[in-house]
Amino acid sequence: MENTTAEYSGSSVGQALKRCLVSMSADSASFPQQAKKSCFIINGLVRTERLAWRGQGGRDLFRVGIGSGGDWAPIEEAWDDGHLPDDELEELFIEHVILEDMIAQEAEQWGFPGNDYTIVVEPA
Repeated sequence: MENTTAEYSGSSVGQALKRCLVSMSADSASFPQQAKKSCFIINGLVRTERLAWRGQGGRDLFRVGIGSGGDWAPIEEAWDDGHLPDDELEELFIEHVILEDMIAQEAEQWGFPGNDYTIVVEPA
């Protein structure tokens, strides 16, 4: 995935993100370090202060990784432990990557309540 844009789909952000990380990982067991430096563009239903479709039909894209980059350590630790279900990955991604990247907003406001998501990954 080096220096290319890639797209991953899933019925949840956690599922699409896991497909992305597995693809980025050299051996699927070790956490892909390039994820920490990538920009993730999420297309689908996003809940912030309100519900909004993002990235579809000309709507604004939802970009993650253009600010501080977030704190990937909790995700990396869970990944390296070998047990990271999609829903837990999504929760960790919201809490430690999105909210850190967006400069610490309230976690309760955030979520991905839809059932069809695409994540486009752009290298830094």
